[in-house]
Amino acid sequence: MHRLTDLENGVEYTEREYEKQKLELVEIKSSMATSENVLEPKKKIMEQGNYSRRNNILIQNIPEGVEDADCIEFDKRFWFLKEQLDTSTDIEDAHRTPGRSPSVGIKPRMIVTRYDR
Repeated sequence: MHRLTDLENGVEYTEREYEKQKLELVEIKSSMATSENVLEPKKKIMEQGNYSRRNNILIQNIPEGVEDADCIEFDKRFWFLKEQLDTSTDIEDAHRTPGRSPSVGIKPRMIVTRYDR
């Protein structure tokens, strides 16, 4: 009789441990799904950034100030003079890269031009 009770206790203990392990596994799967859901938006943001840069052209070594505060009109004239672009092409945005104007003798900031395509 004592032996049968020990076996029953052992089986009950094993069942409790099995249920604990099963719950832990469910929690781990749930946390993994959450971490994948967190990484997915980051991946999409990176893809959007790459996509948004796809239509950009960087123009270097244009002296500061020649664009007269209107980079879009400057870009249209620049590309038309270079015979590289029809002036009817839609320029969505144009600006100098962020930062202070460099000192004399320092390389000027780039002009970033974004085309609507």
